[in-house]
Amino acid sequence: MSLLNSLKLSLAKSILCVGVVLLMIGLSDRALGQSNLWIGPLFEREASFRQNSISVVGSNSQGIWIGPGLEFATPPFNAWNPPVGLDSVNQGLASLYSLHADGDYLYAGLGATTQLDDETIPRAAGYGISRDMGATWSHQPFSLDPEPDASVCPDPSLLDEACDILFSYGLTEYRRVRITVPEQSPPYDLFSHHGTLYAAHWASGVKMSTDEGQSWQFVPLPPQSASSMSPSTPTSWSSTTSIGSIERYDPRSDNNLLGFSVHVDEVGHAFIGTAGGLNVSEDLYQVGPSQASWTHIQTNGSSRGLVGNWIIRIRQHPETSALWMTNWPTSASEQYGLVTSNDGGRSFSQHLLGQKINDIGFVGSTILAVGNNVYRSIDGGVSWSSQTPLPVTGNQLPQSTEFFSVDTYQDWIVVGSSQGLLVSQDKGVTWELIRVDYPLSGQHNSRTSDEVDGYVYPNPFSPTIHEFARIRFNIPSPMDVSVSIFDGEMRRIYQSKESVQSAGVFEVLWNGKTTNGLEVHNGVYFVQVKGGNELFRGKILVIQ
Repeated sequence: MSLLNSLKLSLAKSILCVGVVLLMIGLSDRALGQSNLWIGPLFEREASFRQNSISVVGSNSQGIWIGPGLEFATPPFNAWNPPVGLDSVNQGLASLYSLHADGDYLYAGLGATTQLDDETIPRAAGYGISRDMGATWSHQPFSLDPEPDASVCPDPSLLDEACDILFSYGLTEYRRVRITVPEQSPPYDLFSHHGTLYAAHWASGVKMSTDEGQSWQFVPLPPQSASSMSPSTPTSWSSTTSIGSIERYDPRSDNNLLGFSVHVDEVGHAFIGTAGGLNVSEDLYQVGPSQASWTHIQTNGSSRGLVGNWIIRIRQHPETSALWMTNWPTSASEQYGLVTSNDGGRSFSQHLLGQKINDIGFVGSTILAVGNNVYRSIDGGVSWSSQTPLPVTGNQLPQSTEFFSVDTYQDWIVVGSSQGLLVSQDKGVTWELIRVDYPLSGQHNSRTSDEVDGYVYPNPFSPTIHEFARIRFNIPSPMDVSVSIFDGEMRRIYQSKESVQSAGVFEVLWNGKTTNGLEVHNGVYFVQVKGGNELFRGKILVIQ
């Protein structure tokens, strides 16, 4: 387990899918503080996805796929189906980190986490491959370097040169760090081009496969200090060790060797995003990784260049062929933003400077950029609009919502967020929020429980972290309904009344304040919903 204990990378993926445990009293949520908000009637989906934090969204000709659970649905997205044949995902042992569709094929990059010294570390968990548009799946394990010969490398944890692995580039043989554990190497991006699959794996770098992931070729990238790399010219990578610097390929010492995003255009030009910039090769597909030439592009302070060296996502506009890339900073001189190139990366135009963007999507001429907000452009990126909070029909989004991913299916835009799945059929003008539904009946595709009159979630509830709690209950017929909250001495501290015009399931959002707007103290509070007779009684624990 040598690399696991020694690999101290300078950057880490900030989009971490935190599981939401489905309980009758708790669904992890963060929400906007608003003391009197009624939502409903709600459609309770018995076949919904597993958690509200949607980190990955992808599409093929059949519909929409989302992660971390790799569930599938078609409009209007009321029934979600798990992947057939991927037991590790269905059992919660692996999660979706990346997805790519190519004709009949779907490729899913799978990852999981390891706990080490109270730290959660992402790791690779292989790949899911479907050859029938997602109807069935098979699993392909993650490829690691072979263990070293114990006679020459008795202690791999030292990462001595004797433990290194050799690789060829051009006519020269080089050394690189041997990676024998999956930690720090989840597949953050996948791309398929004419039967060749490319994968960006952070610590394991970039790999390519011509046999559907059964075997992989290591793709060497230029060192951070180089602006280009050619097989006809010797290259020098530097590795920092306890005894000084030595020459070897080492992702611990070079941000440009940390793979994060990959795209190949229609003519075979490869674009590899790392934590150290953009790497472009016009011949990788034709000659293979040992003979490919590279151009390495970094921030240089120019208004026609990158704004940050960490390339999170690379997308190509289907109509204009322009390349769009999200940039994150790796130093104080860089910044968040979005860049686009119409000449294969030779020059860039800059957009949304200072805004943290996670992904880009396209529907017709409309461009969507999602991150700390949802930004929309209808003029090719010249101008952008955003709406805060996002206009969601029949529901409410918190101001703290983060938007992780975006894709399109037919005329639908689908956005994965920390609060659920957002869908729009009018190019992002209005939105519907789809969340995990745990019906009051107890009937759900993840588990079956007893029928209840209502529940409160999240529970325990922190107004600082979650912003508001949701009180869910059923109204059997139109009536006047009141929701009251009492403290431990049964004094009413909050009340909200509504004349409900239709039967159904409703939610009231409570921000942890009294009717007069005062913040409540830590403790147990009692919830009562009345409409003529008592409809629901429950408890909520408030912890600041």
